[in-house]
Amino acid sequence: MQYANPSSEKSQNVSIKGSNNPIELMEGVFPQTATTLFGLEEVLKSELEQLGASDIKVARRAVTYRGDKAMLYRANYRLRCALRVLVPILSFEASNTDELYQKSLEYPWHTIMPHNSSFFIDTAVFSTLFTNSRFALYRVKDAIRDYDRESAYPHNLQVADSRKADIIIHLHISEKKVVISLDSSGESLHHRGYRTGYNAAPLNEVLASGMLKLAGYDGNVTFFDPMCGSGTLPIEAAMIASNTPAGYYRKDFAFKHWLNFDEELWNNIKAETKRVAIMKPIIARDRDFRIVGIATGNIINANFRRAITIEQADFLKAQPPASPMLIVTNPPYGKRITHEDLEALYRGIGERLKHGYTGNTAWVLASPVSLFRNIGLAQGAKIKLFNGELECEFRKYELFEGKKKEHVASKNKQLKLEPKQYTPTNKKTFTHQNFTPNTLANEKPFEADRLYNRKSFQKPRRSHIARGVQVFGENTEDR
Repeated sequence: MQYANPSSEKSQNVSIKGSNNPIELMEGVFPQTATTLFGLEEVLKSELEQLGASDIKVARRAVTYRGDKAMLYRANYRLRCALRVLVPILSFEASNTDELYQKSLEYPWHTIMPHNSSFFIDTAVFSTLFTNSRFALYRVKDAIRDYDRESAYPHNLQVADSRKADIIIHLHISEKKVVISLDSSGESLHHRGYRTGYNAAPLNEVLASGMLKLAGYDGNVTFFDPMCGSGTLPIEAAMIASNTPAGYYRKDFAFKHWLNFDEELWNNIKAETKRVAIMKPIIARDRDFRIVGIATGNIINANFRRAITIEQADFLKAQPPASPMLIVTNPPYGKRITHEDLEALYRGIGERLKHGYTGNTAWVLASPVSLFRNIGLAQGAKIKLFNGELECEFRKYELFEGKKKEHVASKNKQLKLEPKQYTPTNKKTFTHQNFTPNTLANEKPFEADRLYNRKSFQKPRRSHIARGVQVFGENTEDR
């Protein structure tokens, strides 16, 4: 069994000071884990790289890394594609619930739980040995309560029924491997804090932000969501375009209730990010007047009323906004939001995109994938994602006039007509000292800089060789 508190100066350090037993965690650099949705792991990795995390490794629906306390605060505040940020404190192997109980009982729980504090345990169990995740949770809970009760100085720890507890513990079991972590986020990070209303099937904010990142949105092009629902995609787009942190609207994080919470550091982290003006239009539409009202309320609460243009309009009938634009949308699937004729809807989406939005790029999230056949357009990229428990695909469409073959042929023709820029990548130097008649015969074809070209070149003039002229060539295979 290993405690996640090695004595290294750059590791987590757990100690007890004074009668209140304050938490002395996260001094220096220590391991952290950011969880996410399936398909967004690489996007989350990229975000962590930009924040300056080290030793980043991608796992299934999670990314592990190392950072200090400032990185922990920064990850909670700025990561758009993270659901939670965890701090591992204990890891071991267990084959049954008795071993799970005994090894959990050995951890010094008073070092992280103050007097009269409450705790809540969340679980993620993927094991053939622990088939009942609730029972595993109860055994860890019993271990914590028994540790407190048998202690010489009990802390009167209480079990909470919700995440509104003082300390939130995450129990992860993968076969025999058990990892117990502190949850620094509390409520899932997809709860941004700007929502005032929901439609029947609101899009998860982390999923929406991940879709925008996958589509390459950075605020430098007009954004359009023709079926915006409660406004998640346009609001997340506005947050990206204005450099608004993902946690900007949140009032609470679990780490703020820890005894080692550093308020001055937290205020400095929030002050790091400077919001900027949105330079390109963000347009949202929906055909349902009631849904437009809900989306408008969310947009106003996020303080983007002037940045986002929202309208009641039917995508299949309304005139398109001015091009160029990036279209990202999440049409109804017929699950929670019903439609009178789903196949006709998706056929209409394909026809409208083809005939009304040429010259633009569209991304569509849908489930099941059979619905995409009705769109009838040649797809580009396709990415597997999950919207709740529904397996979806996120597909890209490059919108152009005519047939795909004609479009590809036109692009190839344009590339051939464009002048090639000379960049010497495989430089060779020939002088009278190293040149022989067989030199060129043994070399791959090349173009000479200034003096020769591939069509007219036969061999260097003897006068050049005698003067020691330097001739640089370029490998034609790079073209």
